[in-house]
Amino acid sequence: CIGTQDHGVWLPAIDPKEYPPGTVHLVTTVDTDWATDKRDRKSVCCAIFAADGCQLGSIIRKPCFLACSSGEAEFGGIRTATLESYGYKQLFEWLGFRVIWRVLTDSSAARAMCFRDGVGKVRHMDIRLLYNQYAVKYLGLKVDRIPGTDNSADLGTKKHAPAEHE
Repeated sequence: CIGTQDHGVWLPAIDPKEYPPGTVHLVTTVDTDWATDKRDRKSVCCAIFAADGCQLGSIIRKPCFLACSSGEAEFGGIRTATLESYGYKQLFEWLGFRVIWRVLTDSSAARAMCFRDGVGKVRHMDIRLLYNQYAVKYLGLKVDRIPGTDNSADLGTKKHAPAEHE
C-alpha cells in the first residue's frame, strides 16, 4: 500500500436540490453498433450503469437476436440495458430508496419504438424486444435522448483514435 494513499474511488458530493434524500437516480447509458462483426453479423451493445453520478458497472455483449436495421439493434440494446439495470432498481427499492429509472440513448428510432404499443411499422422484430414498451408503460422506465458525441457507451461499441481520449 506504500505510495497508493492517494488512490481510491471518488464519489461526488450529492446536491440535495438535484437528488433529494431517499431518492436514487439510476441512469443507464446505452449504445449499439449494428452488424459490424463480419463473421456472424450480430450487433455489439454497451451499457454503463450509474446511480447518482457514480458508476456501478458496465457490460459489453452481443444480443441473442439478429437485427435487420440499426433502429432495431438500438432497440435491442435498450432491452439489454433495461434488463440489466432492473436488478439495480430492485436492489435500491429493497433498501428503501425511491428510484428514478432512466435509459439514455442516441437513437431516435429506438426511442420512438419504446413509446408505441406493439411493433408498429417495423417489419421485423424479435418479440422479446417488446419488454421495453412494458417497462416504459408499467415499470416507470424513462427513455431519454443523449447526443451521440456525449454518449460514453460509444467507447464499448466502436473503435476510436487514441487522440480522442487524451
